[in-house]
Amino acid sequence: MNARSGSALTFGVAVALIAGVTLANGGANVMPVFVDDFATRFALSDSTAGLVAATQLMATAVVTLLLAKRAARPGRVRMARMSLVSCASN
Repeated sequence: MNARSGSALTFGVAVALIAGVTLANGGANVMPVFVDDFATRFALSDSTAGLVAATQLMATAVVTLLLAKRAARPGRVRMARMSLVSCASN
């Protein structure tokens, strides 16, 4: 058996996870407004609009977990800048 050195939850990974949780929490706070808009704008039932909202929050969580390892390695400043640029362009 190989003993691993160091903690699996490094500072960088913790920061990435906290950022993802914060984004998802913000989404959950405004999601009731969006669900109502989805249902009205696209003529969806409340259940379908809720499924769309849940899918968006799940996507945020999955992407956060996928990027956590990358955020912990060198070069994360460039990744953060690219993310900000892509968000600003939308």
